[in-house]
Amino acid sequence: RLERLLRRLERLLRRLERLLQRLEWLLRRLERPLQRLERPLQRLERLLRQLERLLRRLELLLRRLERLLRRLELLLRRLERLLRLQERLLRQLERLLRRLERLLRLQERLLRQLERLLRRLERLPLLELVIREHPLLQLLLRQPLMRR
Repeated sequence: RLERLLRRLERLLRRLERLLQRLEWLLRRLERPLQRLERPLQRLERLLRQLERLLRRLELLLRRLERLLRRLELLLRRLERLLRLQERLLRQLERLLRRLERLLRLQERLLRQLERLLRRLERLPLLELVIREHPLLQLLLRQPLMRR
């Protein structure tokens, strides 16, 4: 019975030895592809770290862009407000200029009328003396427009 057990143990040991040899052979076969896989994985790891750094940088730049866009939006609103004010002031200026032109035309008309009246007055003999003696009329006559 012991002999049988010993033979059985021997068979099992041989079987185990064959299995171990086969396992060694498989491990050797697996070792090369694993080495080939290891380099690309290391490279991938480096690239992922680099990507992570770039993503952090991108995030910072995007936040900066967001701040700048908010500033730009505020400036654009200010510019729009100023442009509306400028338009309003320009319309007001146009109205005032038209008013000034009307007033200047009126002034010219009144000055011509005054000149005509003064010439008529100068032609009257009796009034000539009064005009020469009156200080205000004298002052008016000294003006270039009134001399005539």
